[in-house]
Parts: sequence; C-alpha cells; structure tokens
Amino acid sequence: MKVGILTFHHVTNYGAALQVYALWYYLNCLEIDVEIIDYRSRKAMKAYGQYLFGLWAPGKLKRGELVRNVVHLAKMRWFLNKHLKLSPRTVYDRERLKHFADKYDLVICGSDEIWNINSTWGFDSAFFLDFVDKTKTKKSSYAASFGFTSSLEKNEAQSISEFLQDFSHVSVRDSNSQQIVNEIYTGEVSKVLDPTFLIQEHYHKLIKPLNLKRRYVLIYFHKKAQKYESEIIHYLAQKLDLEIISIGISYGTNVEIANKKILHAEPVEWLSWFKNADFIFTDSYHGTIFSVIFQKQFWVVSRKDKNIKINDLLVDIKLEERILNINNLGDGESPEQLDALLEPVDYSQSFQILNQKLEQSTQFLSSLLQ
Repeated sequence: MKVGILTFHHVTNYGAALQVYALWYYLNCLEIDVEIIDYRSRKAMKAYGQYLFGLWAPGKLKRGELVRNVVHLAKMRWFLNKHLKLSPRTVYDRERLKHFADKYDLVICGSDEIWNINSTWGFDSAFFLDFVDKTKTKKSSYAASFGFTSSLEKNEAQSISEFLQDFSHVSVRDSNSQQIVNEIYTGEVSKVLDPTFLIQEHYHKLIKPLNLKRRYVLIYFHKKAQKYESEIIHYLAQKLDLEIISIGISYGTNVEIANKKILHAEPVEWLSWFKNADFIFTDSYHGTIFSVIFQKQFWVVSRKDKNIKINDLLVDIKLEERILNINNLGDGESPEQLDALLEPVDYSQSFQILNQKLEQSTQFLSSLLQ
C-alpha cells in the first residue's frame, strides 16, 4: 500500500513538525510506503513569511532577529529533509495538487489544525482532499482539528459535509472538532490522540544528551507572559534552585525572565530540552503533550486561542488542575503563597487513560489501512 499524508509540514512550529514526523514514522515502522505530500499553499507561505521576516511591516524587524529567523527556518527544513520522505514534487496551489489525485492507495489528512477555517490562511479545500480521485484512492483523516473555530457558516458547513462524504474514515483530535463534524457528517467520527503520542518510546532514542551545568525550569511560550506568571516562574525557580531557560523564537514573547535563551533549536534539540527539564511552563499544545510524555512537573498557562485544545486534552487525562490561572493564586497574588504549586504531578491515572486511548488510536489507523 502507498500512502500520502497531507498536513502542515513546511512551517516553523515545533509541534507541527513533530506531529507530521510522528505519523510518518509510525506508518513507516509498519513497512508502509508513506510520504508527505509536499503542498505549501501560497497563502500559508505568505502568512509565515510575514511572521518570520516582518513582511507586514518592512524595516521593523531588527537585523539580528531576521538572521535568527533564517537560521531557525533552515534548521526546521533540515529536520524535515533528514527525517521524512517528501513527495518528489512540491506544489503551491490546488490546481497542481491534482498531480497527486491518483498517486496513492490512501491519502490521510492530518494531524494539526488543517481544518481551522478561522486561521490566518483561512479555508483551504485541499485539506478536505477535494483533489483526490475517490474512484482510485481512499480518503481518511487522522486527528484533524478545527482549532479555535467553534462553528461554521451555512455555505462552509455544506461544502465540508460534501467533502467528508467521500471519506472512508474520519477522526479528529479534540471534542470541539468532533462536535462540528457530527453536525454535518452522517458517518462515525472517532476522537483519537495527537500522533505525537504514537511513538513515545522512540523519542528516547532520538534525543541527544545536553551539556548541562545546572538544572533548569524550561519556558516555552507563544504569547507574552503576564506579570503574575513571571513572578511565579521566578519564585519557583529560586525555590528549587533552577536556572530559567526559554526555548523557541520569541515572536514578541517576554523572554527577559530567562537566564538563557535557546532561540533556534531544531526539533530533536527542542525535545532534548523538554526531556531534561526539572520543571516546565508552557502555553503550547505540543509543549503540554511533551511535558506529559516525559512525565515532567509542569504548568500550562491559559491562553484564549489555545484553551479549547489544551483544556480538552488535560480534562481527558485528568490533569486539568495543571492549568495555571488567576484562580490558582488562592487569597492573594504573592508567589510566596504558591508552595502548593510544587506538589508533584500524579501521572498514574493519566497514563492508564492514555494507554487506553493509544490502543483506540492505533486500532483506528489499522482500520483505515485495511
């Protein structure tokens, strides 16, 4: 069987890179001929160009920041080219995607927020596999997500419903997406784990040792830290005698609180910093996932655009109390009152649930490969 995967793979986000790597690696280990369809929509490329290179405001990005962003982009490309099999042809629009209409026995769309029609690049029917010839190729989704999209306009719902009728199997990774699809699709909609959970043991082989002089608390934020969040991080770092290290391009994030900044790690190095951390603070979905996979002490900082997917995951595995917000501060905002936040995470129940969900997720993949 030959399988094509269509997802966000060309971006500079660690979670996006690792989710596509995980699904590809899992299927490859099953001795399936699998490759990533190298589709890079012009709208998405433009959005990331604005993000990385300040194209929306020429001259505003400092030269040092521009150089760091170029280095980061190069490292992400290196990771993809080294660890994944990409299709021989790269395409940038839906018309040229038709080249892949009958090149596979099965095309899987997912994971990630490929169905988030309210994202910067908006609705793209390619991620509903409208270019695939249904008479020759099966269509399925694995852990696709609508992200923070919570409802569809009538015309959107009608179009997506028609696309999904051609799918042999449909799965999503969160309850919000499951509800949306259930309202417009008559077939079964499975809720499965993000593919990064599929290869948990493999990460230990992939990760490289770090040359560490001190134990550390790791910060992985996409948004600027609030004042009380910074105070908590400083307090816990001092209490535990930990260095504060931030990782990832800041994108305007408040990284002044860090003693050390890792600005352009490639994904394997990024994993290594997570694996070796004593404590983690993150506002990221995949930052949360890898905190759990490596069974770290962690806190998730709540962000409006991330709440749906992070809350859904943590509620599912009984770790919703690890979401840090103003209500965690008790009677006051003084970090000195927060020693309770040092209580270790109890993963025993969480991994029982995860193991059950992992079995369901692998069974789903087996069914669509038949």
